[in-house]
Amino acid sequence: MSATLVMIDLSVGKNMIPDHRAVRFLCVGAIIGCASGRILMVPPNQSVVIRDPEILSGEPVFRGTRVPFRALLDYLEGGETIDEFLIDFPAVSRDSAVAALEEAKALLIARFVT
Repeated sequence: MSATLVMIDLSVGKNMIPDHRAVRFLCVGAIIGCASGRILMVPPNQSVVIRDPEILSGEPVFRGTRVPFRALLDYLEGGETIDEFLIDFPAVSRDSAVAALEEAKALLIARFVT
């Protein structure tokens, strides 16, 4: 399974030289962090979370399921573990749950990087 990656440049300043050797894979097919101040993300058509107006009125869900991504966040917010979420929602794989959280983390961090 190969993924096409999109690079978002979060570096500051004109003289920053990216070091592509510093790329570290956090989760295959989800988010890749890079020490050069860049975040690489899969395109939306390969994300583990999708939004389709035909599925739950467009609420973001895990790809191939009708399980809302919000359900995972609600479980974690309520003190439950990922394992408990996966037991209650067996259609979602551990890899998908972790990849979705990594993508959400990268998007939040990217929002605050100047």
